[in-house]
Amino acid sequence: PCSFERESSVEHMPGSEGDSIRRQVCQRPKARWRPECGDADGSIVATTIPSFRPTEEEWENPMEYISGITEEASRWGMTHIIPPESWNPPFAIEQNSDGVDLDTFEFAVKRQPTSELCCRDAQEGFGFAPLKISCRLKEFSEYADWAKAMHFSCPEPTGTGVSSEDAQRPVHLFPNKFPMKVSPSVEEIEREFWRIVDSGSEHVEALYGSDLDNGCHGSGFPLPAWRRELLHHYFREHHGVDIVPKEEVDDTEESYRNHPWNINNMPCSSGSLLHYLKEDAGLVSGVMVPWVYAGSCFSSFCWHIEDHALYSVNYIHFGSPKVWYAVPSDASREFEEAMQDALPHLFGASPSLLYQLVTQIHPRELIKRGVPVYRVVHPPRTFVVTMPNAYHSGFNTGFNCAEAVNFAAPPWLRYGSAIVRKYQKSRKPVTISQDALLCKLVSVNCDEHAGMSDVIMQAACELHLRLQEIQEDWKTAKVEFSKLGVDLDSIPKLCQKDGSGVSTKEADCAVCNRDLWLFGLYSIENDEDKMCLNHGHLLLSHRQYSSDSICFSYQVRIEELESMVSRIMEAHEETNEILKDLQCFHAGKEPKVQKCGPLHKANGVGCICANSHALMNK
Repeated sequence: PCSFERESSVEHMPGSEGDSIRRQVCQRPKARWRPECGDADGSIVATTIPSFRPTEEEWENPMEYISGITEEASRWGMTHIIPPESWNPPFAIEQNSDGVDLDTFEFAVKRQPTSELCCRDAQEGFGFAPLKISCRLKEFSEYADWAKAMHFSCPEPTGTGVSSEDAQRPVHLFPNKFPMKVSPSVEEIEREFWRIVDSGSEHVEALYGSDLDNGCHGSGFPLPAWRRELLHHYFREHHGVDIVPKEEVDDTEESYRNHPWNINNMPCSSGSLLHYLKEDAGLVSGVMVPWVYAGSCFSSFCWHIEDHALYSVNYIHFGSPKVWYAVPSDASREFEEAMQDALPHLFGASPSLLYQLVTQIHPRELIKRGVPVYRVVHPPRTFVVTMPNAYHSGFNTGFNCAEAVNFAAPPWLRYGSAIVRKYQKSRKPVTISQDALLCKLVSVNCDEHAGMSDVIMQAACELHLRLQEIQEDWKTAKVEFSKLGVDLDSIPKLCQKDGSGVSTKEADCAVCNRDLWLFGLYSIENDEDKMCLNHGHLLLSHRQYSSDSICFSYQVRIEELESMVSRIMEAHEETNEILKDLQCFHAGKEPKVQKCGPLHKANGVGCICANSHALMNK
């Protein structure tokens, strides 16, 4: 924690006195907003993006619509989509559509120290630990309403700007027991949020019900039949109970079970490339299975890009808006350089900081360093879609319930290949296998999959580059093996399709975590110890396995892949231009960042904010 003296006094929510556990949860530091200390010119320095309003016809196919707007939306890193007026899905947890209702939907709550999201010591293991208590939505809404009302109780807000309240909030389910005479506007909350993050001069925190796997908790949307069965199976396996949905069938609910904009259907829909990995990868939580979020004022989702640089779709079922910020994907390297320039002490202690989702930085500081940042206010019953490889962050302006998941519209493919190389450098494991996806795509029959020819050509070109990479790695590996007196070409090559070798489908390199779906090296003395081509020689030099026990295990023979790729590229002249474009894309460009130096400076005990906006809060 920062070196300055923190307020130690706390306040407790009325009604929590009789329950010691609930009393520990329903408390907050006795902090109040300080509008006189906010930025004189306001905190809204990021450019607000426009919203898209698809027609009823465009609304029928999400993947086609999002692919069509990706080029424009990529300029901002995200897009806000307002559904047609006909869109009115029920809240499935209220309706008990799938056997989970408001009484059985319980979740763990995390306590987020808002004042430490940026201004903190380089402490190991910093994060948001879940509290040792389960919570229901109604209980959480009471805390959220109370905490917001207390923080903005003095002075009274003006409410000037966008409302932070939901006019259609289901008050019969979640009545506001702590109404305010004037609720703070989104803009007032936004300025206060960044004042707290910037200065860290007083302890402020928020509770967040985040990353709630809807395969374990239930979804706000009616689940499609196959997902409903998985939810029921989970409750039987883990809780020993059979959950029972309501008996009467509602036509409206049923129509939304398989609706293309029901986000449970989006990851594996026919237009999403993840569709081709469903059997191999299974349902990856948070990627192919949505997560539910219960937000309170100031609860935050910190700067990050999605796993595997995928698209994300985010929907607010009801409640207060979120405020989002995004950086276009073509400025992602500039973003990373700017973050390291601003917070070198945090990156020095944790080089993988941006994978941890625990750090915020004011958009002003990014813009100052030459990074473009865009903003949008996300009201309930609308969608925000983040673009591939686009850094984004934001916060909630009050109690709400949201749900999010990833998907892979075709424009994502090149970003997926690029992120694998980035992961390998930082030794981060992949969540899905890009090699598996490329191999699946080049084996697709164009005649049987209308409209897939462009994707197949892209995949063939990506796989062509991947095979070139393997050839270069092979040359390097030959040298390393020769130093140990072993001829790499003489090592047996076993193919899993022939029933030989060991499975590498879900294996990663024991050294660098590189995905080994395509092939890996292992020793028959211990087939659990698998390595990639770059590190395979360590099986001999470090693991001390005998040279005659080393084998290659292939999912698909390289010669077979080369033949498939050549056939596609020879049949389509367009692949020459696609290949040149991809080579240029993957080469990238050197990031150009205006260095401004650290935001914080050490004072012998902790850290203090070095920028003028923070200092004026002292």
